[in-house]
Amino acid sequence: MGSGQWSVRQWSGVALVVAAANLTACSGAEVNPSPEASLTPTSTTAPTVAVAQACPTGNENPALPDTTLVFQQPGLITDYLNSGGDVDQLVGALESAGLIPDHEQAWPSAMKDLTGDGLLDLAISLHDPSSSMMPQPAGSLFVWLCREAEYVLVHQTQPETDHSAPVLLAVADLNGNGASDVVFGRPVCGAHTCFLELGVLEWDGDRFVDRFRGSSRDLASPEVLILLPSATAPGTISVTSHGVQSVGAGPPRPLTRRWIWSQVAGAFVPDTEFLAAPVYRIHVVHDGDRAFREGHPRQAEYLYLKALDSPSLLEWEADPATPASLEGYVRYRLVLNALAESQVERAQSARDELAAYAEATPAAQDYLAMAQILLNHYQESLDLSSACAEVRAFAEAHAAAVLEPLYYGYGNPTYTAEDVCPVD
Repeated sequence: MGSGQWSVRQWSGVALVVAAANLTACSGAEVNPSPEASLTPTSTTAPTVAVAQACPTGNENPALPDTTLVFQQPGLITDYLNSGGDVDQLVGALESAGLIPDHEQAWPSAMKDLTGDGLLDLAISLHDPSSSMMPQPAGSLFVWLCREAEYVLVHQTQPETDHSAPVLLAVADLNGNGASDVVFGRPVCGAHTCFLELGVLEWDGDRFVDRFRGSSRDLASPEVLILLPSATAPGTISVTSHGVQSVGAGPPRPLTRRWIWSQVAGAFVPDTEFLAAPVYRIHVVHDGDRAFREGHPRQAEYLYLKALDSPSLLEWEADPATPASLEGYVRYRLVLNALAESQVERAQSARDELAAYAEATPAAQDYLAMAQILLNHYQESLDLSSACAEVRAFAEAHAAAVLEPLYYGYGNPTYTAEDVCPVD
């Protein structure tokens, strides 16, 4: 067989690079690390790149199989391969017939050694021609292994009613065992946004087993990054969500979730997730509120001041949210933040600055009232919890002026009365 017929076809989307060290969180707020991160992964040996050999099948130059039949009769592909058929021509015919899933990060097919025996195997995903699913039909992932000079179909997923055909995202040795693993995604798309449910297939000597733990299905508009293992770091799979692609979702903020290979678990387990550095002013406010809830008032104060003063942050204006109401809220939070540190004079100073702002800004009047209630009650009782209870009651009664202006779309947090004074 000519070597050209076994060439790996080009792919475009997933970044596949060698890890020199463990990833560190990008700038931005780290949120909700998975409990499974406690499964400290041990380093794996960097995979040795070996040139796999073509499967020693026949050399009959067969005709291409009927592409209208191959999904229901994959044995036609098996016969074609075992007669020495050209894989590039096969994949080209399947693409022309519209059977290869169309995805910006997908491989059309992969010829890799999936078992570690030094022979090339074939993974390919096909649409089910009978599927009416939109925008992409359902389908199946097929894997043929080279065994004793012939290809054998050993893995075939069943079409699903809630996912489009699986897509091949990468095929590489991700755990250093000398065999390539198959990273695939099961797409599901709504009116504006698509998601991917990831999986990682590894050959266990008898069958393919999914070594991916957790779920990526909640990550909207995903972008996948894969780091191969090195001598000092295990392989990782990162999925960055670029948010719901709809104006109604509000300002987007990418969130990255990372999975890491754990020798202990024998799987890719959730490791950590983190938000991208904020671009919009409201996201700095969200970070400040999060820091306050987590018991870091100094960090919260820094973030609130940044939200007020940074000229590089972008506004997002959508009724009822306005920059004026957001500034009023932030100035109120500086009063709360100071009282959380028992700094009454600082709280009074922040209240006075809010009063000066509210004098010319009607949208800030109710936030000034909240700050005054908070400060008065605290000075009487020295009990911030009971002072917050009074503020929450006010916020509930004035939700249209206090809570609704903090709504920045369904892709962002929806504020309740508990959120504006979270001290119990």
